[in-house]
Amino acid sequence: MKKPQLFAALSIAALLAACSGRQAARRDTVWPGGSWPRSTPEEQGMDSARLAGLFRGIAEEELPIDSVTVIRNGHLVADAHVHPFAPDRKHIIHSCTKSIVSTLIGIAIDQEKLSGVDQKVLEIFPDRAAVVMEEEKRVLTLEHFLTMSHGLRTRDSYLYRWEGLARMGRSVDWVAHVLALPMEADPGTRFDYSNCGSFLLSAVVQEAVGTTSLAYAQEHLFGPLGITDVRWPANPQGISIGWGEIWLRPHDMARVGYLFLNGGTWDGKRIVSERWVRQATRSRIEAETLAPQYGYQWWVDQDEGLFMALGYGGQYIAVSPRSRLVAVFTSALPETDFFVPRRLILDGMVAAVASDRPLDENPQGREELAGWIRRLTDPTPEPVPPLPDTAARVHGRRIESDAFAAAIRAMVLEFGEDDGTLRMIFEEEEAVFPFGLDGVARTTAEETPAWFTAPVAATGAWLDEDRFRIRLQPLGYSYRQSMEFAFSENAEVTVRFINDTTGFAEDVDAEIVDACACRDTIVL
Repeated sequence: MKKPQLFAALSIAALLAACSGRQAARRDTVWPGGSWPRSTPEEQGMDSARLAGLFRGIAEEELPIDSVTVIRNGHLVADAHVHPFAPDRKHIIHSCTKSIVSTLIGIAIDQEKLSGVDQKVLEIFPDRAAVVMEEEKRVLTLEHFLTMSHGLRTRDSYLYRWEGLARMGRSVDWVAHVLALPMEADPGTRFDYSNCGSFLLSAVVQEAVGTTSLAYAQEHLFGPLGITDVRWPANPQGISIGWGEIWLRPHDMARVGYLFLNGGTWDGKRIVSERWVRQATRSRIEAETLAPQYGYQWWVDQDEGLFMALGYGGQYIAVSPRSRLVAVFTSALPETDFFVPRRLILDGMVAAVASDRPLDENPQGREELAGWIRRLTDPTPEPVPPLPDTAARVHGRRIESDAFAAAIRAMVLEFGEDDGTLRMIFEEEEAVFPFGLDGVARTTAEETPAWFTAPVAATGAWLDEDRFRIRLQPLGYSYRQSMEFAFSENAEVTVRFINDTTGFAEDVDAEIVDACACRDTIVL
C-alpha cells in the first residue's frame, strides 16, 4: 500500500451487518461451477445504463485498469478484461493476500488447530521465546496481529517505503526477526499498517497445521471454491508470504468475496464459520488510512456498508451485503488514483442496483454497456501518422550508455508501418519487444527469459519530431514502465525511464552508434 496522504480520504473496505442472517447463504443462492453464470443486469435488478457509465469512464479516462468483474446474486452481470490482459491470466493481488491469510486463521480456529484469537503468539512459537526481551510481548495475541495493533516497531509499510520489510528479508529467520522487534506502543491501542505482522500470521498457520499456508488453502479454501490456478511463493524458510504475492484470476478473486457474502458457506458446504466472517469483517479498530475502520485483515467502511480486501496498485475485492454485490478490480493504478475503483464501485455498481427483483429489459442500455466493454477488451486500431524523419535516422541503430540499469548493454528501435520492435541487448542475449504504433498493444509470447515472469505488452508513439515514447506493461503486474527517447541532431540521446505507477523518473544520457551488431535473439 502507498502513503495515505497521497490519496484522497478513503472509505472503502469492510463492513459487516450486525445480524448474522444478513450474510448467510439463502436457499435460492446461485453457485458458480467451473465458471460464473451470466445474466443481464436487468435480470438481477441492475441498471445497464448506469453500469455503462462505469466502463465509459474507464475508457475515456484511459485508466490503467486490467479487469472489472461485477457479480450480483451470484451472476456475472458485467465483465471486462481490458486489452491486452486476457480472461485466463492471473494477476498479482498484493495485500488482498492478507484477507486470505486471515481466512486461513479462521479455518484453523474452526478446526481447533488454534484455540482462538486470544491465543498468545509466543505459545505458538515457544522455540523463539529466547529472542523476546520485553515482558509486554508476552501478552501479544493473534487478535493484535489480525487488527494490526500489535505495537511492534515494524516500519515496513507505505509510510516508511517498506524499509522494515527489506530488513526482515535480509534476516535468516523472519519469524524470529519479527518477534525481536522493539515495542513502540501498547498492544491493542493503535492501528499501524504492518506487512511483517501479516507475514507472521502465515507463519502461525504453518506452525499450527503442519504445512504451508498455500497447501492448507488448496485443501480447505481454494480447492472447495473451485480455485485451481494459484501462484503463492514462500520465503527462504518455506513459509508462504503472508502480506502479499498471491496471483489469482479475477473471477477467482470474486469467489473469495462471494464466500464471505454468503457467510462462509459454498454450495452447501461450510468453509469457514459464519462467526468468523462476522468477526473478520466488522470494525475492530479505527484505521483512518485506506478506510475508516479495520477488521481482521479486512478493511471496513461502515457508512457505505462495504468490506474489502485491498492491494497495492488498485487490487480490490469489495463486498456489499446490502446489495448482494461482489466487485473485483485488478489494476496498475498510480498512487494518486488508488481510490478510483472505490468511486466506480459506489457510483457505478452500488448505484446501479435498483431492485431486488428483475427489471424490465433495457436493450439500449445493454447495447451501450456492451459497446464500452468491447472498446476496452477489443480496441480498434487508430490511423498511424507519417513517421518523422528521425525514425529513419535512428532505425536499427544501437543506443548505448554505461548508465543503463538491469545489465542492459544497448537498445535498438525498429519501425514498421503500424508497429515496431524494441530490442534490449544484454551481455549474452537479446530480447525483442514488439510494440503497436496504432494504439493497440503488441504482446510477447509466453516463453520469456528468466528475468521476465510474464509476457510484456507495449505501445509506442512519436510525441513530436524528435521524441519517441514506448510503454511497457508486464501482464498481471501492478506497474507499467515507460521510456522516452529524446534524439538530438547529433548522436546524443536522452532516455527517460518512468515508473508510471509511482511517477518516479530518471534520465540517462546515451548515444547512437553504428548499425546493430546483435547477438542471439530471443523473440518473446
